[in-house]
Amino acid sequence: MKNVLLLCMSPLSSTAKINKYTYESKKGTQFIEGVMTNEAPTKAVIGLLEEKGDSNRLDKVVMICSDAVKKTITLKEGENDLKNLKQVDIRKCMEDSHIEFYKKLINSYAEEINSSYINNPIKYETVGIADFTEDDEVSKSVIEAAEQVNLFIDFNGGQRYVAFMILAIANLMKIRQVSIDQIMTMNFDNKVDGIVPIQNMESVFASFDLIAGINE
Repeated sequence: MKNVLLLCMSPLSSTAKINKYTYESKKGTQFIEGVMTNEAPTKAVIGLLEEKGDSNRLDKVVMICSDAVKKTITLKEGENDLKNLKQVDIRKCMEDSHIEFYKKLINSYAEEINSSYINNPIKYETVGIADFTEDDEVSKSVIEAAEQVNLFIDFNGGQRYVAFMILAIANLMKIRQVSIDQIMTMNFDNKVDGIVPIQNMESVFASFDLIAGINE
């Protein structure tokens, strides 16, 4: 079964800083860095799958993208620290769209974690939506992504109501042989020494099942 990450893409901030994050694995607390909203959760998924062994890998990222993230990234001079990025040379990325910049960051990290990603890279699928999203656009995106896969969901990017709709619809996808592995969110309220924990929102799905049971 393929491993797929579904996310709603957020643009790179013009004053982006390198932030530190943690996530929990069987080996304990793991530390990663990120400059884009969706970057750290994606890295966490790659790390968690690598730890499972047996050739587990992130096969595809399905990105729900508004018009904003298709534009070229812009940075305010002197108000960002991206010159210190280890994975890419920011000077060579200034004509990239937000989507392309995200891909470069993730591909570089994946290849560093496991060289198999060099010859067999992660596949990316872009699902375009308008900046003012219609409900049926979101529904179509989730259904297309979640078909007999092991699904990870990044709850952090894009418009809040879009992210919540993704969760609600994905829960209904259980009947399509979809396994929801993790729903990842960055908990800024619990950061320690400036490090933000990435946590699994499994309790959200439990609440959906509880409501369904009450309605019955």
